[in-house]
Amino acid sequence: LPEQERIVGILDEAFEGIAAATAQAQKNLHTARELFQSVLQSTFSQKGDDWVETTLGEVCEL
Repeated sequence: LPEQERIVGILDEAFEGIAAATAQAQKNLHTARELFQSVLQSTFSQKGDDWVETTLGEVCEL
């Protein structure tokens, strides 16, 4: 029984570590997605001086 309790303690620690790593990975993924969206927004929200706004139908056959 003491050996089983020792093993359970080791497994509990391991699973706590896995849960913490998973939570951190999810947080990192969320942050990366926010950063990506921010870069896209800042890149494509600024129009060049010679850009012309048009529809897709005006530049190709649909």
